Amino acid sequence: MTFNKFFPVLVLCVSSLNIWLCQNLVPKPDFECGTDVCAFSDDPNMTGTYFCKWWSPTRACPDMFSTALGSNCFSSQPEGIGLSDQPGTQMPHSGKRFAGIFTYGNTTKVPSEYREYISTQLLQPLVVGKYYRASMYVSCSSRMAYAANNLGFCFTIGEILGRGTNQALSSFQPQVVSKEIIGSAEWVRVCGVFKATEAANVITIGNFSIDAMTSAISLRGPFDDSYYSSAFYFVDDVSVEQVVCLLRFKCHFLVGSLNNVSRLHYFSC
Repeated sequence: MTFNKFFPVLVLCVSSLNIWLCQNLVPKPDFECGTDVCAFSDDPNMTGTYFCKWWSPTRACPDMFSTALGSNCFSSQPEGIGLSDQPGTQMPHSGKRFAGIFTYGNTTKVPSEYREYISTQLLQPLVVGKYYRASMYVSCSSRMAYAANNLGFCFTIGEILGRGTNQALSSFQPQVVSKEIIGSAEWVRVCGVFKATEAANVITIGNFSIDAMTSAISLRGPFDDSYYSSAFYFVDDVSVEQVVCLLRFKCHFLVGSLNNVSRLHYFSC
């Protein structure tokens, strides 16, 4: 598949009352639907069982976490009792469940370029020429050694077919991406507005950049060759909504390339 051309934008209006946000196009945005599993995820084909309507586009295995599980489970949250291999502790941003993905690896256990992604089909395709706001809440794992940037959203026509790899899907360009490193263990909102250039109907979340194009900082460690020498993020409450400017107001759209407006990709919107 060829690269998707895109135009990241920031909507500037007189006040927040000047725009409407339409229906959330993500069918199961809060990951509340699915089967709670005690053990960690080791089969990408099971992602749709853990999270209704979501799947792994590669052979990597995203994780699910739930506050409904016993404290002896890997997937229990907050952090289980006496478990040394959990990626961190967190309460859901909402509800009882959330997802977790590796976005950067620096060991043989989580090798260089290793990435995990989650995908879902939108309730309806994007309308070419319309503006959309993509948003999610993320939390940097409190146990991992690194925090990294480039966590973002990629919109495609049809699903990404990456089952032959567990590495970065660098041939795809996300329409919204955080160029800032998110190192907070608290929930942080990643949000951006973009103009649809094709009738995309699938969204994929993750880091689409190779290590050489990803910035990472050390938070703790070192952890020698353990899987803790990586970056892992919890994800919750995903939304994709069409942005409609009320006709009686004038909205201004700043349009540019990825390089010169990267700072616009990460903001409170």
